[in-house]
Amino acid sequence: MADEPPRGGAWFCGGPSTDAWTYHPLHRPHRAQLIAALDATLRGPDDNGPLALEVLLHADGTAEFGHSFAFSSITPPTLVLDPDYACPGHHQAPVPDTARPTGAPTDPAVLSTVEALVREFIEHYQRVKGRVPEFGAPVDEADLAAAETRLGLRLPDDLRALYRVVGDDRGETGLLGRYAHFPLASLDAGAWEWQTSPFEQDVVFDPDQPGAVRRAFGSASWVVVASDPGGEGIAVDLDPGPEGRYGQLITNGQDTDGQVRLVAESVTALLTGVVGALRAGEVDPDFDADHSRLVVVDTTPYPDPIIESHNRPGDLHELFAEHDPGAVQHLYLNDADVLDLRALSAAPRLRALSVNRAGRVELWLPETVESLFLDAREVDLPRITAHPALWDLTLSGMRVQVRDLPPVERVDLSGADVVDVEALADLDIRVLTLSLEQWDVLRAAGRLPKRVAAVRIAGNVRLPHAVAWKDWLGERHAG
Repeated sequence: MADEPPRGGAWFCGGPSTDAWTYHPLHRPHRAQLIAALDATLRGPDDNGPLALEVLLHADGTAEFGHSFAFSSITPPTLVLDPDYACPGHHQAPVPDTARPTGAPTDPAVLSTVEALVREFIEHYQRVKGRVPEFGAPVDEADLAAAETRLGLRLPDDLRALYRVVGDDRGETGLLGRYAHFPLASLDAGAWEWQTSPFEQDVVFDPDQPGAVRRAFGSASWVVVASDPGGEGIAVDLDPGPEGRYGQLITNGQDTDGQVRLVAESVTALLTGVVGALRAGEVDPDFDADHSRLVVVDTTPYPDPIIESHNRPGDLHELFAEHDPGAVQHLYLNDADVLDLRALSAAPRLRALSVNRAGRVELWLPETVESLFLDAREVDLPRITAHPALWDLTLSGMRVQVRDLPPVERVDLSGADVVDVEALADLDIRVLTLSLEQWDVLRAAGRLPKRVAAVRIAGNVRLPHAVAWKDWLGERHAG
């Protein structure tokens, strides 16, 4: 058993006179066998969670050992009470498209167009590479109908046509530019739902073409069809935004910071762009000629929605003189003694604002702001009590009265001096982060927000305290 990998968990070590705990991931090779043996010894038949271990070393040389299977995360302690809860904007329900029934044959005109584009690509490929590209075998209409039945969605005709001509781009030839499409059996609906915890679900930024894509981290109407060598996937969008187009290609890659980006209006448009670049001789000269991919010069812009301001005196007018405020969706402002946020009126697309280590803040937010992190000594919170879009709020470094809070769903007050913590139970908070001391106040009062879906203790916490907190929450939530 000791040679088997551990089932999960963490090892926590604490010193004799410190509040700082050291977290050691279990993948460290020299600890893996020890943790696996402890897991096998301690785990009972009903212990299905990850194993959390704690060793506390005392100054007199003695030690305490504790363990628990109660937590999905203990750095910090986190509990999800309602697994079906999702933060605003995180999910996008599918919209059935009854006008495009699954299994209907591919439009012959679209098939002819795609065939011609692929044929021309192959000619250019042979001219440059001196060999034919490696493609997967084409599929037939029965294969497409079966795939659509499995997905429960009708695929766009040009994507169907691509599979009728090229079963997959296993050789990563560059047929779709930097992307290579998967075999039909690998297509997956409901793309990019990787942020499962309510604490991980962040603001969704607008696409670089506003209104083209619905603002969501994932949708059952997004079908992942291809990826680039770095693992960035593209999906065909079967439920576009009001300014978008059915069948458009989108990406939510790791370098887009939560911003879904429009790649092309359609598979046909992407193919046409690649072939047009090849006609013009726009092949990347720096790419390895022996590689299978035929790379065209990529001139696609990648707009950055983030501006980060370090050590500025708080003059937003100066900051916006250097950047286009109309494009800013995420803004960091650091180390300002005095900060007047009324200048944010020049940023009509701002979605998330982080103010760090500020002195006095003149508080004002555009109506588009959904997430606010505010670390300041002096601020007039009642100015945003009626904000229409704010749902995520973190306050730190200031004195807070609960009555001054806007009606938000996710709140982190662990770094603030909250004078009436028990009043939090009267708010419709769904995701709540507090310090252990603040949780103790709620526990002593026997109160908890009625619809709270996920909770967390900020900072490092002794395992017995975390277990007692978890047991109390279980009783209150069940009641």
